[in-house]
Amino acid sequence: MNKYEIKLVKYASILILSFSLSAGCWATDAEDIFNLMHSRLSYMRDVALYKLDTQQPLLDKTREKVVLEKALIRAKEEGLSANHIESFVAAQMNAAKAIQYRYMAEWMSTPPKTLPEKDLKTVIRPAILNLGTQITRKVALFLKSGKQFSDDLFPLFDRTLNVENLSMDDKRQLFNMLKGIRLNK
Repeated sequence: MNKYEIKLVKYASILILSFSLSAGCWATDAEDIFNLMHSRLSYMRDVALYKLDTQQPLLDKTREKVVLEKALIRAKEEGLSANHIESFVAAQMNAAKAIQYRYMAEWMSTPPKTLPEKDLKTVIRPAILNLGTQITRKVALFLKSGKQFSDDLFPLFDRTLNVENLSMDDKRQLFNMLKGIRLNK
């Protein structure tokens, strides 16, 4: 090899290494997404406790509409298909409601021993919205990196989303909707 060829090989090696390192920085691991989803659903006990204490109904269609509208805006900004993200967000809200209803059913026979520690409007909702934004962003990065959510990730999903009162059916529905999310074309 002459000097020119050696320099070309070195340059190509540096370029390939740089590209692989930068791609690794923006490619998001599925477990990170699953952890964020776990964190979001972990707030549902606090939501149910707050609603029980303030005698608010668990079902709030107006609030659900706001959450969905914000999610669709974030999805568009991140390059995700609105139809697919809408199904995913609906599945998240359904799982969240199911958890809350199960807590309420439990508390009918054994009232909770604690009062709400977090305010719904100033602490819980902003945290849930922030987690929703992070989930959307990381899902978009995951898909943009060429990865897909596939059935082989379900065991990790199942282990990671170990939220009390989240059923296996809830998990399967949520995972199936997550698998369906696509980038806009």
